[in-house]
Amino acid sequence: MNELQKEIEKIEDEQRDALREFDKQFDEIQNYKHQLHKDNEKKYAIFHELQQRDANLHHYQHAFERVVDEATCEFEQKLKDIERQLFIERDALIQSYQREIRQLELRE
Repeated sequence: MNELQKEIEKIEDEQRDALREFDKQFDEIQNYKHQLHKDNEKKYAIFHELQQRDANLHHYQHAFERVVDEATCEFEQKLKDIERQLFIERDALIQSYQREIRQLELRE
């Protein structure tokens, strides 16, 4: 195997490792989303259980749902912003590695 091919493979290995780290971050975001929905289910279950004990809480159901929905929406928007930034950084990383490989190929 010639020297150029070895250098290219080394760069490709580095790229795979770097992308694996980004994938871990995306997985973490998905875990946050999943946990958010599980937490919301718990909140609704608790509220409905309390409603069974106190009929007056029925008057607060819409306010409760609005507060939970707004908080969920805000959190999901923040996660989307983080995802968007990660995609931008990931694309820039890929382009950087590809540029490095092209420069090596042009030198040969």
